[in-house]
Amino acid sequence: MGGEPTGFFKSTRGVSQGDPLSPALFIIAEEVLSRGLRALFMEGRAEYYSLPRGCPGISHSLFADDTIIFSSGLKSSLKQICGLINSYEGFSGQLVNKSKSYFVISEKASNRKSLKVEGITGFPRKRLPITYLGEPLFSGRLRICFFNEFLAKMRNRVAGWQRRTLFSGGRVVLLKHVLAAMSIHVVSSLDIPTTIQRKFNGIYSDFLWGQSEWGKRHHWVSWSKVCAPVAEGGLGIRNLEDMTRALRLKGLWRAMTGKSLWCKFL
Repeated sequence: MGGEPTGFFKSTRGVSQGDPLSPALFIIAEEVLSRGLRALFMEGRAEYYSLPRGCPGISHSLFADDTIIFSSGLKSSLKQICGLINSYEGFSGQLVNKSKSYFVISEKASNRKSLKVEGITGFPRKRLPITYLGEPLFSGRLRICFFNEFLAKMRNRVAGWQRRTLFSGGRVVLLKHVLAAMSIHVVSSLDIPTTIQRKFNGIYSDFLWGQSEWGKRHHWVSWSKVCAPVAEGGLGIRNLEDMTRALRLKGLWRAMTGKSLWCKFL
């Protein structure tokens, strides 16, 4: 084809936040990181975290900018992973936030082992439970206190809304599409205690009825009636207890039919 040659302009500022290209470039860069981590373990340069016999090896879990890497505590494995991360930082321009990064090892691990991992990675040690993608990751029995951070986040969200003048219709929309979505994200992966379910419902109900200068308004209708379908006189808000039961049955069915990753660990 004829015409003038195409010109390229050098940029020293990079792509700004909000640029249409930013999400695509971010996804491409993270795909490179994901493939690099996968290759480290598949090629034997890094060793998988110890799992029961027959379980598939898991190298990492990556969602947006929240990444968990599962590895043994061997010095060679940690050095390979840190080397890959350093290379990724160099070509992508993204940097690991060391103030928010940490490592988790067995509670039975010695201080010597912990100091060795800290020296290689440069990250401090943190003990379970930790929060990942808004959910608690823990070992052993699920405790109610593990949800304190999540409940505080919901209350803070509601407190911000309470400062605004919202009509009943606006409250219902926020309840259905924001608060309910936050809790369903948790109950879809965790068998949360009934006490926590009731705390969720209490936050929903208080927000729906609102507050006055004298405190919480009176709840004129029971929460079960509020959650009834619109055709039955309710507001069509999802009942969290019903959702929990439905998700438990779904998880059981997927495990029994072999359609869930978790069934491979059972």
